[in-house]
Amino acid sequence: SYYGDIINCTVKNATVAAAVKNNDDGDKVGGVVGRLSVEEGIGSVKNCTAENVTVKGYRQVGGVLGGAYKTSGSYDVSGNTAKNCTIINDRSNNYNNLTEFDAREVIGTPAALNDASTKENVTIELIKAPIVVEAGATPAATQTNVTNAIAAATAGDTIILPNVEGGVKLINAAPGVTIKGDGNTVINATDGGQIARIDGVTLDGLVINCGQSNYHGFQHSNVTLRNCTINGLLFSYGTMVFEGCTFNQTAVEYNMWAYTSVTYKDCTFNTCGKAVNVYSEGATVQYKVVFDGCTFNNMNNPAKKPAVLIKSNGSNPEFYRYDVEIKNCTVNGNWPTNYIVDEGEAQIGNNPLYDIEKNGTDIKLTVDGVQIYPAA
Repeated sequence: SYYGDIINCTVKNATVAAAVKNNDDGDKVGGVVGRLSVEEGIGSVKNCTAENVTVKGYRQVGGVLGGAYKTSGSYDVSGNTAKNCTIINDRSNNYNNLTEFDAREVIGTPAALNDASTKENVTIELIKAPIVVEAGATPAATQTNVTNAIAAATAGDTIILPNVEGGVKLINAAPGVTIKGDGNTVINATDGGQIARIDGVTLDGLVINCGQSNYHGFQHSNVTLRNCTINGLLFSYGTMVFEGCTFNQTAVEYNMWAYTSVTYKDCTFNTCGKAVNVYSEGATVQYKVVFDGCTFNNMNNPAKKPAVLIKSNGSNPEFYRYDVEIKNCTVNGNWPTNYIVDEGEAQIGNNPLYDIEKNGTDIKLTVDGVQIYPAA
């Protein structure tokens, strides 16, 4: 708190972060001044600047000043500037169940003081309290709780699902929502067809039981999955990102069919001899598929395929429908070198990590920075 005058003060290239605890701590945070409080007389924060500053607090957060108060007397808060700043309103502890956010570009509160301020390239980030879904007395009651929570969630919400025997089902969710588990929380998605429409959603710490049905996935959805386990067969229908995920397949089938742009970062594939089928059925757009730091384990060998098989039905070498990049990846287990591909001879052969089917003339493949196909 401050009583007096701050004039022509500039703070640059700094981070001001209050500790947000399970109480009302972490309030009244500013890049220059946290609190201006006037009990009598006059106080001021004038012509101050915060530049390249990150400010984080629980409530009453501003680029220059967190909050201005008076019991008597007056204050002058004017001419202040926030430039290239990030203001973070962290309500993750959910203290007092506050629903209105009060982070602002220059002055946290009162809001009207921002009218006499200048702001340039200021971003406000809102961190909401997580929505914890309780298990019900019956599986049906639990599913009702999950359905209601996901249906009500909006961008920025994080939903924490219960870990219950038999798992729960996903429903369509709004963009910007995160759905989390504890690493063992099961999603029952074995019915086939569309799992759910979750465009712009992040899944984290879930075990997704997919079954073995064809064309089974998150249709018309761009999805990010972190630290998830995917059991069975999954198809991509939008841009997908997998980070730190584990794929398990016990059938003589791929772990995944990549129809679209997909990034696999630090993922593990436990396979029966084939992991990912990068496959185009006459796509008219270009897709980028990246495998970065992934491990492919051949748990059994009946498939007689490489870990990554790439195929396109197109025939235009000037337009690469699939631009595939593989880097820092390893294969373990008994992978054969005499591969069986579905439509003719392999283009490369004798490599357990990757290959291209014969008609893949509009495919580009780069491995560890070297263009493998077509030959550079």
